[in-house]
Amino acid sequence: MQDAIIGCFEVIITLICFGSAFVPQKKFDGGDGMFVQWAMCAGVFAVGFVVNAINGFGPFYPVACIGGFCWAIGNVVQVPTMRRLGMAVSILVWNAVNCVMGWAAGFFGLFGLDAKPASIPWMNIVGVLFILIGAVLFALVRRTDAITTLPVDPAAESKSIYTINSDAPLADHALGISSPNSTSVSSIESGYAIANNTHLPAIPPTVNKSFLTENKDRLIGLGMALLAGVFFGFNVIPVMYIQDHAKDFNNAPSDQVAYIFSHFCGIFLTSSAVFIIYALFKKNKPQINPEIALPSFISGILWGTAQAFFFAASNVLSSAVTYPIVSMVPGVVASLWSVLYFREISGKRDLLILCGAIVVTLSGTVMVGISK
Repeated sequence: MQDAIIGCFEVIITLICFGSAFVPQKKFDGGDGMFVQWAMCAGVFAVGFVVNAINGFGPFYPVACIGGFCWAIGNVVQVPTMRRLGMAVSILVWNAVNCVMGWAAGFFGLFGLDAKPASIPWMNIVGVLFILIGAVLFALVRRTDAITTLPVDPAAESKSIYTINSDAPLADHALGISSPNSTSVSSIESGYAIANNTHLPAIPPTVNKSFLTENKDRLIGLGMALLAGVFFGFNVIPVMYIQDHAKDFNNAPSDQVAYIFSHFCGIFLTSSAVFIIYALFKKNKPQINPEIALPSFISGILWGTAQAFFFAASNVLSSAVTYPIVSMVPGVVASLWSVLYFREISGKRDLLILCGAIVVTLSGTVMVGISK
């Protein structure tokens, strides 16, 4: 009973830290994200070193680095993804993909893992379908963009509005040629023309935009979120592989905490390699905002702490229970930050879709957990 209580406490810390990991850097300009991901991974490595020291500097497991490599590659696109979709939607979409991949690997025994089908298969599959439906709903949520309205100078406006002279050539009006008795371009842009003391609404120009043109950034963001989710889905699979093939790794321990340092080393080494290649490509002129260095490092500490507690909780509650919960619930925490603090999502339509997506996803997560 005591172990279960400790495990639940560790899960709560994991959910809060995962859901808040990107909050420190949110209000700073991350540029193209390359420096941000490196500073964040430096914070992750710092947590891994502390955990390794507490564990007495145990053996190193190179295979666990592969999971770190995958996570670091997915983390490269986190800044441009959140810039396009917002923090909550980004985290919820890539976590949904992450959850489904983790489920498929365990359920079907993919990537060399031992198949661990659920005790109640139908409930397990229905739960995953709910998670997929939730991911689709999350993709429909739009972030709120600030609209700046420029003040209008009444004096300047009055100077630009004239009474239409019926004697002037029609072409002069069409071309916007101003005279004391003609309508200027400014009056058309302002929305009204005055003729015989009557306000007539001007006809705004119509611009036909395709769906792809209007939603280009959003579609790119969704694509990057899905790609990140695939890489995040491989995050802990190498560790699970070592545990399923312990005899091939000198009877490797079942305690997942023992693999944290190896896993985090893979994250930092990959991130550093990516940043070096990027700096060379930019001819030693990378985009670096000094203000975001410390917030990104703190984000890494939060994420590393969450991952460490996730591994610790999995030892007590089993990954079959913790994985679906830890994969999806942090997105709910991130949603609270986005709605209540950052005001990224404020429209009635989008708030309703977000709430519906959260309910559907959490229902699926609970079903997956129970079915195990």
